[in-house]
Amino acid sequence: MFPFFCIAQKGFNISISGDFGKTSLLNKEDKNAGEILDFVPTSGYQMGGNLGYRKEIGGGFAGLNVGVKYSHVGQKYKGRIVDPVNDSTTIIYLIKGQINLNYITIPMELNYTLFKNKRIRPTFSLGCYFAFNKSYSDKWEQINTYNQDVSKFSYNNLDYTQSHFTSAINYTVSSDYKLDKPYYSKIDYGWVTRLGIEFEAFQNCTISVNGTYNRGLKDVENKTEILYSGQFPMKKNPWEYLKYKNGTNGSVKRSKTYNSFLGASLTITYFLFNSKSQKNQK
Repeated sequence: MFPFFCIAQKGFNISISGDFGKTSLLNKEDKNAGEILDFVPTSGYQMGGNLGYRKEIGGGFAGLNVGVKYSHVGQKYKGRIVDPVNDSTTIIYLIKGQINLNYITIPMELNYTLFKNKRIRPTFSLGCYFAFNKSYSDKWEQINTYNQDVSKFSYNNLDYTQSHFTSAINYTVSSDYKLDKPYYSKIDYGWVTRLGIEFEAFQNCTISVNGTYNRGLKDVENKTEILYSGQFPMKKNPWEYLKYKNGTNGSVKRSKTYNSFLGASLTITYFLFNSKSQKNQK
């Protein structure tokens, strides 16, 4: 018989974590737009630290974590507009878009880890998050397939820029504007869930690998009136913009848009006050 140490990893702890995966902006009109607006797989990430506490309950550990993270999420798009009058198969415009949203996120999660005496144990958590929009960019490009003219408009916080490149004369005209208020909401909130495995690395340290899913519950867009200036809307709404370019003028009520993140996370946790209990093993 010889001794081994079963580490009771409980109490106050600090951790660092990184989440990497697929990010989406969920909107009903965008999803049902067909070939006019297709979602392109988009990667995002979250990185930061947490402060937590956990205690032994039953055969495992129950705890609470509160963190601060930097989150980079968004969505890429591609699309095409066909000739609605002469030939429904002829593409007249190609469209590309990319939205980047950067947040300071505060997650709060309840977690439970099974089999406290095992070195490898399943763990899961459920909680919520609150996020504050630090910055955003929103860029769209339209290419005329007949003459290769390129029209662009972009939003960087309150700065709005539109431009048009005429290929026949190799000349670009651009204009800059200021928005009255940001197009994207300053706050977001939603729920968080994780499921994975915790590894007992050292006496005071664990490493966790989890699948994670975050789902926003607040509309991230500030809905505004669309003010047209030539070919471009002064205040951007992707669906209305594309409807307008496809020959349908006028206002269309836009549904809510939500953040979504699906990926994997890696967390390294250090327990500030720890103890170990000696057992015997044959």
